[in-house]
Amino acid sequence: MSRVALAFVFVLVSLRPEISWTDPPADPKPSVTPQPAADGKAPEKTPATVTLPALTDIRRFTVRWLEQPVYTFLEYIGGRHIVTYLGGTCPRLDSCTDAKSGLIGPDGRALLKFQYDRVKAVHEKGYLVVQDGKTGLVGPDGQWLIPAKYQRLIAFGDGFFEARTPGGALELLDAEGKVILSGIDELALEQEKVFWASRGGKWGAYGLTGKPLLPHRFAEYNAVGDRVVAVRVGRRWALVDDAGRQVTPLRYHAFGYGAGGLLTFNLGGRCELDTSGCEGGRTGVMAEDGRIVLPAVHDCVELTAVGDAEQNEVEIRVITAPADADPDATFSDRCTGGRVRVYHRDGRPWLPGDYSYVDTVGDNEVLRAVKEGTCDTGGACTSGKWGLIAPDGKVLLDYRYDWIDAPRTTGMLVVSNGRWGYLDGALREVVAPKYEMLHWHKDGMRFLENGKWGLLDQAGAVVVPAKYELLMPLREGVARFLENGKWGLVSATGKVLSPAGSPAICPFNLGAFVFAAPGSTCSVKSGKDLYCPTITAAGKNIRRVGYSDGDCECAGGKFGLMDVTGRVLLKPKYQALQVLQATTVSQRREPDGSVRAGFTMLPPGQVWVRVNEGGKCTRIGTCTGGKWGLTDRKGRVIVPVAHAWIEPHANFLIRVAKGGVCELGSWRPILCSPETRWGLFQLEPAK
Repeated sequence: MSRVALAFVFVLVSLRPEISWTDPPADPKPSVTPQPAADGKAPEKTPATVTLPALTDIRRFTVRWLEQPVYTFLEYIGGRHIVTYLGGTCPRLDSCTDAKSGLIGPDGRALLKFQYDRVKAVHEKGYLVVQDGKTGLVGPDGQWLIPAKYQRLIAFGDGFFEARTPGGALELLDAEGKVILSGIDELALEQEKVFWASRGGKWGAYGLTGKPLLPHRFAEYNAVGDRVVAVRVGRRWALVDDAGRQVTPLRYHAFGYGAGGLLTFNLGGRCELDTSGCEGGRTGVMAEDGRIVLPAVHDCVELTAVGDAEQNEVEIRVITAPADADPDATFSDRCTGGRVRVYHRDGRPWLPGDYSYVDTVGDNEVLRAVKEGTCDTGGACTSGKWGLIAPDGKVLLDYRYDWIDAPRTTGMLVVSNGRWGYLDGALREVVAPKYEMLHWHKDGMRFLENGKWGLLDQAGAVVVPAKYELLMPLREGVARFLENGKWGLVSATGKVLSPAGSPAICPFNLGAFVFAAPGSTCSVKSGKDLYCPTITAAGKNIRRVGYSDGDCECAGGKFGLMDVTGRVLLKPKYQALQVLQATTVSQRREPDGSVRAGFTMLPPGQVWVRVNEGGKCTRIGTCTGGKWGLTDRKGRVIVPVAHAWIEPHANFLIRVAKGGVCELGSWRPILCSPETRWGLFQLEPAK
């Protein structure tokens, strides 16, 4: 399992797990010292086995050393394998010198000897490694599949490799290292059975065995569809299928990027690469086999795949440019303000009539539409009124608003004369357009009035009057608010859960809020520093202030943790604190007694927290020094705060840096002091 968005995970599978810690010795002495043997092999050791009791029986965990902290560095590749470095130095953790590299598998067993400069990647046939400055492929048995003689080796799909020799020559290799193509300038695999290669500036096509399919006569190729590429000679383009056959003549001036087996094409225009950049000409729609679906008689055409793969439906939008449009302008300039008609993939009309703008039909039951207006293809309208229609064109809501938000079953926001309101799922105007800004949440609505923020319930009644300087989005019925320059928490019902007293409360994460102690140099990102989308209503651009959830910005301080009720879970005594995502583990007990990889959600309330004491932290996740440990949300110690860095991974493993100090950026170690050594903890259920 890989790291996702500042979050790593463990999973406990009982409702009330009791956590215990077996602390390794301060100066661990392995029963078998993990140093390379005389033949360079990885240290011999007993394979790690973790016997899991039934899920309902798991109550406690203990920790033991799986790999003693003797390595110069450990890094994960492929999400599960661990590259190990012995000896040498790692001045930066992405660049080690004079170290020998090996590989440990997901279960902690050694897979490769300590004899490589670097293990770069896990491949289906083996491992890409660097030895003596050259790259090759070694199999699971340690035997060379592709000798380490290349300056660069890049894995394509289906077991092929692009290889660059020390002299700069480019070659195509199969998984056994056999040279299939050589003497080429560029190489691309865009289709399952065809390679494209260039020589002397001309592209040609080859089969997977290196058999020539099309000669080197094309000045350019472009992957435009699922099974076809477009090729150019002079100013004319043709299509080539995934068998290397040319399926159209060289007569088209451009092909556009396709959807669901259809492509747009241009005749008569001056084009650079695809139809979107054509000046002039007419546009049509073609199937990938060369069959014409719509002839090239249209100003502009857009294709959108809708529904699932089984439906295989494509929405074709034909746009007729305004009468005063420049016929030689490009797509976006020519068709802004035009009229839209919508067709099925076979050319049958989908919606009756034409529109200035209309949503993608697909499986939607309600569509936004604009009549008699001027809109671009994305729905930014300088004139015209918005309404709602059914997929058959029936008007559900008359055309009266300046803008309507994306419809939901629960309702949608509307704008009229620069003011915001709300329609419920029955299209009733629950909140008349009267607020400066309005944001809907499943627990209520935030509104802006006279520069202050307040809360409404779903019926539009005022729950909290407009009094807060800032009010962040509701998360699980709780919002952060700013009052008199300090932050607190308020519920969707208007109850103050935590009075305004902190210089910063960070966004809700896994049932908890990180907060800064008084005196900390912290703020919450807001205003112009915070991303907010912009809409166009009645020709005016409106920035949706308050749309995003502002993160903390800190130059130093101490941090604690509180839950959604405002109860303090961890006192603010840590220089850094990160709530780790509670998602999955990679092993579970099946009813038949077997242990199998799988996904198990962490029980509610069981969230892991990584903490730092004594470090210098200038921004969230940017720290130097101090000691790191792991607690649960109740403050119970899981891993003592005594390590230069800790990082939970899949298979109940914890990557540990011991001794010295490490420097972090965005919760990732960048460099550590020379004396730092790396090892692995194994987390396992207690007996």
